[in-house]
Amino acid sequence: MSRRIHVWLKAFIPLAFFAAGLFATFHPTLMSGFSRLQTDPGDSRSLNYRLEHIYLWLTNDPNHASLWDPPIFYPSKNVLSYSDTLLTLAPIYWVWRSLSYPPEISFSLWMFSLCFLNYLLAMVLLYRGIGTGWLAAAFGAYLIAFANSRIAQLGHQALLSHAFVLLAIYGLVTIFGPISPESPAEEPSKLKKRTWIIAFFLLFAAQFYAGFYTGYFLFLVILIAAVWAVCLKRFRPIFLGLLRAEWRVVACGLLLAILLLIPLAYHYLLTAQELGFFGGGKRGMARLASYFWMGRENFLYGWTADLSVFNIRAFDIPMSNEQKWGLGLVTTCVLIWFFWRYRIRLWVQLMLFIIITSVIAFTYFPGKIYLWKVWYYTLPGIRGIRVIARINMLLSIPAGIALAVFVSRYREHKGKLALAIAVALICCLEQVREPHSYDRELYQRRVQTVVQHLGDDCEAFFLSELYPDKPQWVSQLDSAWASLVSGVPSITGYSGKFPHNDAIRNPAVLETSDLEKIDLAIDEWCTEKGVNREKICWLKLELPNE
Repeated sequence: MSRRIHVWLKAFIPLAFFAAGLFATFHPTLMSGFSRLQTDPGDSRSLNYRLEHIYLWLTNDPNHASLWDPPIFYPSKNVLSYSDTLLTLAPIYWVWRSLSYPPEISFSLWMFSLCFLNYLLAMVLLYRGIGTGWLAAAFGAYLIAFANSRIAQLGHQALLSHAFVLLAIYGLVTIFGPISPESPAEEPSKLKKRTWIIAFFLLFAAQFYAGFYTGYFLFLVILIAAVWAVCLKRFRPIFLGLLRAEWRVVACGLLLAILLLIPLAYHYLLTAQELGFFGGGKRGMARLASYFWMGRENFLYGWTADLSVFNIRAFDIPMSNEQKWGLGLVTTCVLIWFFWRYRIRLWVQLMLFIIITSVIAFTYFPGKIYLWKVWYYTLPGIRGIRVIARINMLLSIPAGIALAVFVSRYREHKGKLALAIAVALICCLEQVREPHSYDRELYQRRVQTVVQHLGDDCEAFFLSELYPDKPQWVSQLDSAWASLVSGVPSITGYSGKFPHNDAIRNPAVLETSDLEKIDLAIDEWCTEKGVNREKICWLKLELPNE
């Protein structure tokens, strides 16, 4: 009987941890019956639009005949590469759409699914790769999947999935042997090692297609790890020995990844040549306070938002909504304990050096000390990163590993295990935050208002909201969704990059004089693109705000 109970608990408790994390993160959506969606009508609706365009392309919708040319910024081409493509994450969305769920609900279910994959693969990494117990793995997986820093960025859903990153780390663990501080290393078979080497490079490419940020951050971590692997005397023979023994497999995997990434790189380079690179620079770098800043929405630490350390000039945090990288006091202590307790372990040393290097490389220190320009002009592709501080989202992975090892270390000591579980519960509670949400029905009414004003003779349309109470990107996304519903291309729209046209970037009418400026800008756009202005419907509308 006790064995049955153990098996039941082994299955139930990890599922309970995931359910708790899912409810803590998405309770506005779940409790409203999907009438409130997460997190805001900005990036959420923009990425939902992209996923829906890809789905319609897959199902041969004639209005979405070209994968790389969603019908916004009409008649611009290559618009999909104006932001993250989400191509390797789109199949999960297709599943929910194929079950006849509407786009907005499918998008919410897609987010749930990404969280589940993060949690599941974190469990696999911790339990099978590192060798912690199943209970310890559940705690660590919760921290990795639902960390404060990850959920704080929930509105940027392209950053949500780390499935390919976690699988890549699991592959490295398999290739080099378990990294558990409590377990001896086991040499994998040659076939298994070679399979994971190829898989590692495929996962690397897949992460770029999921989202440029997460793909590039994986590249940076690999680059930093490789440099330290060569520099560390104890690790060098292991690393170089693998390269010598399996150089053909490594070369094949690298070549395969490059070939897979060439189409994506080609489209992104076309966009960069046409519209330029992002200009985040030092504003997008982390500050020292960013590593402790949890955000006002955090359940335990929201009160710290009023502390002077987050406001005084030396620690001022620009783009503060992008800088909530704190793990929590207890979680940070567990991470420090892990690095100190296992400091002689080679893998722990390598992990610590990667963290220290990334902090030094991508932090803006008091006294205007930073190295950003060094990397900005030397590392290929880094100019496509607007907020480099987002790399700190990866800190949840070593934190999850540390928490799992902490609980697993005391699993044979009942008294100490109870204390370890109590500490782990506090670490999980530190991650809970109040998420933002918006009214689904309101934005459906706004879109329907636009659609109702489209005439049958419109080749495309341009939407200008009259005297809006909301930011302009709201109506820009209304026009994108109206295009989806009506099948009529839109000149206005929203994405990570915008065409060089003042009216498309600022289509709203804030005062009467804006009408003439927008009219001239539309004329310029039609002349530049060879579009018949008489076929363009310029909609000047007041849209619902409540």
